[in-house]
Amino acid sequence: MDGKRNLFIIYERYFDFENHRVVSGGVQTYLTNLIPLFVSRDFRVKLYQCGAEHAYVELENVIVTAVQGTYSNGKYDIKRVLREVNQSFNQDKDVLLFADHCCTINNKAKYCLAIQHGISWDIPRKNRFNDFFMALFSAYKTYREHKKLNYVNQLVCVDYNFPNWYKAQVDEPKCPMKVIPNFTRIVNYKEKNANRDVRIIFARRFVPHRGTRVFADAIDRILKEYNSVQVTIAGRGPDESFLHDHLDKWGDRIVFTQYTSDESIRIHQEHDIAVVPTVGSEGTSLSLLEAMSASCAVICTEVGGMTNIILDGYNGLMVSPGDSNDLYNAIKYLVDNPSERIEMARLGHDTVSRAFSYDKWKKEWLSVIDKIDF
Repeated sequence: MDGKRNLFIIYERYFDFENHRVVSGGVQTYLTNLIPLFVSRDFRVKLYQCGAEHAYVELENVIVTAVQGTYSNGKYDIKRVLREVNQSFNQDKDVLLFADHCCTINNKAKYCLAIQHGISWDIPRKNRFNDFFMALFSAYKTYREHKKLNYVNQLVCVDYNFPNWYKAQVDEPKCPMKVIPNFTRIVNYKEKNANRDVRIIFARRFVPHRGTRVFADAIDRILKEYNSVQVTIAGRGPDESFLHDHLDKWGDRIVFTQYTSDESIRIHQEHDIAVVPTVGSEGTSLSLLEAMSASCAVICTEVGGMTNIILDGYNGLMVSPGDSNDLYNAIKYLVDNPSERIEMARLGHDTVSRAFSYDKWKKEWLSVIDKIDF
């Protein structure tokens, strides 16, 4: 036996065995960047995920195992995955990492980490019942989050929104919380041509809480008013047919496309304005950070960790979630004021370069890894 420690990662779904590729998603991208940091500190990394059938693959830095019978009809059985991990887990030297705090459950590891990717229960609900039941729901969520912290030695949060919420609910955290905001790769700032047609991009998963319907309403009004605006809508998801139904009438003024995560900054560099109109469930948005790195002027909502990134009117514009009129006015302002648009893009690029770079994120995470102590 060698002296290497093992890092066991538990997550619902990291690798797509059918198409033999890493799943496209925020947590998966996060893990793909995090795993090499543990490897650089002499960890052997093993990731266990849910699956209908047993599957196994050795990637460059990680061995991925799908545990048979832990996925069925959209439900994930994390407890059964943990039981599989326990069969080869050495408590004296191995480390357990729950890749998403939502997956955290009771375990026997001497050292356990979890990553908190942002508050997810702030999505508006169609059936709010009444104030009393909403208060009960809020109390239940507080209890659940508080209980999960019993099971970890260190919680890494991607934004300050969760720690601030938690401290408002509970006096003292049950484990140390460290905020390490998400990151973007930094490319050189390049001022956009203010004299060309204005190019706007919406790059999100096509679901209502990512702002698809708010964006469709606002951009429809913009396209009616401005012949000089071109729009790119990038992504996939259940709201795709809704977007086509509402916006296909604009013909080649709107382009629907898809791209991989490593193409994001290059695609954004071809645009002037990036819109991130999230209604709820958002951390320090990767889409927002990548757009800023690509020298886009950005518009986002006052949701989650995005409030840790944007100062309204300085390095971007911030609008109310779910308010298509507010979003329309913000887009209109940036279209009408090219000098303001360019200045906000420059300051946005400066923001991510200083505070949200990969190098800064890497340094913070290595400090966490180096302090792991039994």
